[in-house]
Amino acid sequence: MLKNWRILTATLVPITSAAIITITSVVAIHGPKLKTLTLIQKLSGFQKKHKEVYDKRDKEVSTLKIKYEDIDAQVKKLVTKKDEINEKLKTNINDPGLLAELEAVNKDIEKTQKEYNKFKKDHDDLFLKNVSLGLNLKRIFTPLGVTYDNIEKLRKDNKMTKSLWHAAYKEVEIVRNNYEAWLLKEYKDI
Repeated sequence: MLKNWRILTATLVPITSAAIITITSVVAIHGPKLKTLTLIQKLSGFQKKHKEVYDKRDKEVSTLKIKYEDIDAQVKKLVTKKDEINEKLKTNINDPGLLAELEAVNKDIEKTQKEYNKFKKDHDDLFLKNVSLGLNLKRIFTPLGVTYDNIEKLRKDNKMTKSLWHAAYKEVEIVRNNYEAWLLKEYKDI
């Protein structure tokens, strides 16, 4: 008799668990409140991930700007030195020491100018990419914040009805669709 009881208990527990899980998941899937809040949470995670990328790039942009500005200062010093040598060459026209120094300064200017151009281009490219990312994040996720704020306001006043939850879910779905479209068409770095 005890053996049969154990078998019966063992079979009842999984069935009961499965039934509870099924009922819970059906409510979770079909409940507009939970669907809306889950989707908001998921989209907020995506926003946070992209914001971290934006912040990281912003630091890289600042670093590149500092580098190319330092190189620009070096170029200006070299140009000043070149001008001084040219002034000296006006009085000593064929001085081999000054001519050699002028040639060395010209090579340094050319080399430094190439470095400047490289860092400036990298800065400009990354800056534009980051501005685009920031604008898209703002365009896509600002409505999400507005929707969430409206939900919270109505929830505090106990005015959030089932139809309002459905409307909020539709607004959040629009944000999700805009986000997915942006990922597919424009943003391929992540």
